[in-house]
Amino acid sequence: MNRRLGAFESALALSNDFSPLNVVAVLRMAAGPEPSAWTRALATVQSRHPALRTRIVRRPRGYAFEPGEALEIPLRCVPREDPERWVTEAETELNQPFAGHRGPLLRAAIVGSGQGACELLLTFHHSIMDGASALQLCRELLLLAAGEGTADLEPSSLPEPPTAERLFPESYQGWRRHMRFAGFACRQMGGELHDLWRARGRWHPPPTEPCRSRILSFQLSESATAALTRRARQARVTLHSVFDAALLLAVARRRYRGERLPLRHLVFANLRPYLVPPVDNEPLGAYFSMLRFSTLMHPDRELWPLAAEINAVVHSAAKRGDKYAFFLASILFMRAILGLGRQRMAATALSYTGVTKLGPPDPFEVLGVHAFASNFRLGPEASAQIRWFAGRLWWDILYLDSEMTGDEAKQLAGEIQQTLSHV
Repeated sequence: MNRRLGAFESALALSNDFSPLNVVAVLRMAAGPEPSAWTRALATVQSRHPALRTRIVRRPRGYAFEPGEALEIPLRCVPREDPERWVTEAETELNQPFAGHRGPLLRAAIVGSGQGACELLLTFHHSIMDGASALQLCRELLLLAAGEGTADLEPSSLPEPPTAERLFPESYQGWRRHMRFAGFACRQMGGELHDLWRARGRWHPPPTEPCRSRILSFQLSESATAALTRRARQARVTLHSVFDAALLLAVARRRYRGERLPLRHLVFANLRPYLVPPVDNEPLGAYFSMLRFSTLMHPDRELWPLAAEINAVVHSAAKRGDKYAFFLASILFMRAILGLGRQRMAATALSYTGVTKLGPPDPFEVLGVHAFASNFRLGPEASAQIRWFAGRLWWDILYLDSEMTGDEAKQLAGEIQQTLSHV
């Protein structure tokens, strides 16, 4: 790859220069091959994907991808001293920055080896990865490590993935792009001033350095997952809106004691199906966007009315095409957040990737799938990555240790579980 970074890619790279912004995917397996099998699999995917042979450099007009040095994807082997050792290693990966100017933009670790239980950790620079392509790469690695599907996964290098804005629909090209962007910017600025007036300084200030990303995971039972899905369908709201509401309620109650004030929340949108032409899940890239909303929270807020309100707001933003506008505005937004340094991006951030499938075949009996994206002191107070795997809803929560203890994080997670279980 040898091109300038797009708007959203540049925002992610700028954020990473300020504080590590990594994506860590974890596959928990009942058994796994020797480390040499993973080394061969990583070498194959590196030969296929241009993004894994690149680095990020600064040019006079911004960031750019350039072919990297001839470096292999590093693989660490860690003894599996206890079943939760992967948590410690995932936190280490979240907080360790990439030397993006050297490359590669992926590193791996295996906790345990041989035929016993093990965990594979893949850490990506966020500018080359979204949830869809991360899952696809995990499938490739599992097949290659098992020695299956090799013929299908060893073509010459895949084409260089284009920037997402080049593939925006016609209504977001040319002069219409600028008109829509201007309308979006005016709405955002008006909302920002309104929120500042309503909050009157009651938002939590960003924590001081140093602060580290910490993780906490839980799952809803199959019966609770099924009941929640039925109830959401009856209420005509998306699961994404329900999860967003549950996370907002937990933060409002546990962090703000139910005070009446507006709280901002971030949601993420997969752009791949909406590009022209659509981009499938195979090319690595950051084909997603972020949207920021503000919702007035107060002690009488309940899950389903709040979920319906969020659902309506997100639907309206989708109809307007705000996901494209925020994508284009992301570098300006990030520069403003980092430049001011006094205001957080939001109280919460949530990503729901839907049903996660890795097979068949599933050569190593994957027991669990996790994903985390690094936070930093100007980021959200709590974020969650959610997926549906093996009939359950898996929640991966991220928080900062400088403002929330492990016990407080467990109380926050308990609040979410209790809210979702009482359907």
